[in-house]
Amino acid sequence: MIDEDVRKQVLAEISPTQEEIEHQSRVISVITKAITDKAKEIGQSYVIIEPQGSTGIKQTQLRGAADIDLFVGLDPTDYEDIIERQPKVRKKKLWGVFNQLIDLWFMPAMSAVGALDIKKTYSEHPYLSCVIDGLDIDIVSYFHLSKDELLKKGPITAVDRTVHHSRYVVDRLTDEKRENVRILKSFVKACYTYGDTSAIGKNGFTGYALELISIDSKSIDDAFLKLFNLDGSPIDPRKRSLRELRAIPAFRDDLVFVIDPTDLNRNVTSSLDPRSYHWTRVMIRRLEKYLKAGNKEGAVDILLERPIPTDPPPRGLTRHLRAFEFHSDGSYHYTIVRDKLYRFARKMTGELMREPTGEPRFGRTIFELYFEGDEFALGVYVEKPEIPERYERRGPALNLERAVNEFKRRNPDYFERDGYVWAVKKRKWTSAWSLIENLLNKNKIKGVTSVEHSGVVSARLLYVLSNCIIPLELHQGQLERD
Repeated sequence: MIDEDVRKQVLAEISPTQEEIEHQSRVISVITKAITDKAKEIGQSYVIIEPQGSTGIKQTQLRGAADIDLFVGLDPTDYEDIIERQPKVRKKKLWGVFNQLIDLWFMPAMSAVGALDIKKTYSEHPYLSCVIDGLDIDIVSYFHLSKDELLKKGPITAVDRTVHHSRYVVDRLTDEKRENVRILKSFVKACYTYGDTSAIGKNGFTGYALELISIDSKSIDDAFLKLFNLDGSPIDPRKRSLRELRAIPAFRDDLVFVIDPTDLNRNVTSSLDPRSYHWTRVMIRRLEKYLKAGNKEGAVDILLERPIPTDPPPRGLTRHLRAFEFHSDGSYHYTIVRDKLYRFARKMTGELMREPTGEPRFGRTIFELYFEGDEFALGVYVEKPEIPERYERRGPALNLERAVNEFKRRNPDYFERDGYVWAVKKRKWTSAWSLIENLLNKNKIKGVTSVEHSGVVSARLLYVLSNCIIPLELHQGQLERD
């Protein structure tokens, strides 16, 4: 139902300009030459240097893309003595290898071409980040494995699959399907459910997953249909059913399936947050309604990414919402900081919903995390922000004599009702916000500090919470049907 007019309008907004593509190409050439020259100077061997990601050989980037991922392939036979070690020892020694490559090879090469903000970044293993001519550059080492080696033994590092992903996509994308990838990416970004920086859910759809969906689809309408129906119709080169895939232990807890064609034992969408998927479905329904009504302007608008608004929450929600903001000192990769904050938030939610004795506390609690750069915000919705000082605790059933006697001993002011023994207890916390502050003070998170005054990141998160997440959590089924 996406007609040619809508398609053309969206592509006119999201397709990179020729100037952008040429600028990215020039910077890639400069970086590649610098790394090649330095390798010759220091006698460093490698197999290949090639740009990956959307701005690399795939060319599926959106307008304004400002990142380049340059992958430097190493010959695994040069490191056999390390690779053959036990996993823990191997990981530690490879960490040292990648660190040394950065220090002796990548950093001097980037300094020679005037790169700015040169630094090591840490994820699965160290890599180099810098900025050249306004573009964010990541230079990543990996082991150059053949497709057969990858299928038989699996990767040595997490990024060893990437070049095979890129080659698979390049070999199968027509010009039309490349455009379809861009439309899908733009739409998912507009839903706030893209990648590991999504505002809705811990992880959204990756670019690679959207590329595979486009490759598997006959048209852009078919791609949206497949995206909507992923929870019942997997995308799998082997055409395995949902039941067959769920029977595989590694896939047991996965919500949807887009199987990696370069590694059939890997689900590309395994980390997709259910909240991200369900909100994407809601937005596909809205897009469908606009298109059926002939509202092309509304359809185009829903397909284009915009900055998240900072409008305040509706008045009725204000007392139920709070954002807690943090600043990262950069000592940890953003995904590590994100994961630490998510762990804290899950623990916090349990404390807010239940008293230590198991009785209900502040009611339904919903949280979400959002970040931009080094600024992180944790947004919390609490059903009952303030509660009475005292509550009734239910004890054992009256027919359990021994347990009842013990309960009475511990609670001299007990009373009996509805076949149980009860006691009135005094709460330590009557304000949800005070409890959260206390938990934050008791559970300091390394690498981040609390920010006293909330800013734009918090405002955007509260917008997403009140306009997307809370409606989704409370009315998911209805929203996906409407």
